[in-house]
Amino acid sequence: MSFREKLQWVVLLVTSIFFFGLSCELYTGIYLLIMSFREKLQWVVLLVTSIFFFGLSCELYTGIYLLITIFATYVCANKMILETDQLKAKKWLIIGIVIDAGILIVLKYSNFGIENVNVLFSVFGLKKQISHISWLAPLGISYYTMQVIAYLVDVYGGVVKPEKNILKTALFIGYYPQLTSGPIAKFAEMKDQLYSGHKLEIDKIAYGCQRILWGVFKKIVISARLGVIVDTIYSDTVKYQGIYIWIAAAAF
Repeated sequence: MSFREKLQWVVLLVTSIFFFGLSCELYTGIYLLIMSFREKLQWVVLLVTSIFFFGLSCELYTGIYLLITIFATYVCANKMILETDQLKAKKWLIIGIVIDAGILIVLKYSNFGIENVNVLFSVFGLKKQISHISWLAPLGISYYTMQVIAYLVDVYGGVVKPEKNILKTALFIGYYPQLTSGPIAKFAEMKDQLYSGHKLEIDKIAYGCQRILWGVFKKIVISARLGVIVDTIYSDTVKYQGIYIWIAAAAF
């Protein structure tokens, strides 16, 4: 395993001690530096860090798909708000959803479709088989696709106003802690946290560390232990039936 591969593995593991320590030291230093000039530029630090994380964690060419999603979401959201005709606004909503969801479907589920087509060919006695497509999907594509679709729907419904700065839109979509493990967040919940200036306060740091540790506990202790139960039951459904299947479903 190369150094880059090792570094990718460590960085991708958001619950690792390395990630926690690096984040604390990096953000404390950079935030203090930014605060000396202008607090409202803190979001730029998050954007640059997210770009670095994305570039390190996957093949760079997959960033093209993310850029298409960012551009399509930005344009469609801002076009929607300009339309006085509801039907025209809905047109932009549909265009945005089709582009964003289309990228996800093509990259992650095209081979599943090909397999089903090949099965149909076999059923009808056709020897022709379609080869699988080999391409990589961007990191966290399922998370950020669902997130941007929810954002477009909220803009269409008047719940939130569209972001006018495309770089801030990029940060909302590609915010790196969410790329590996979610959750799918609403724009209304995230915009102030991402874009507003924040002062470095001990109480906030303590609260943030508490939330991080609680999240790590739930993932490593609770989720991992339940995962053993789920894997055991689903790996032998002949032996485990009835109530065991319900337990596995609930644990999952």
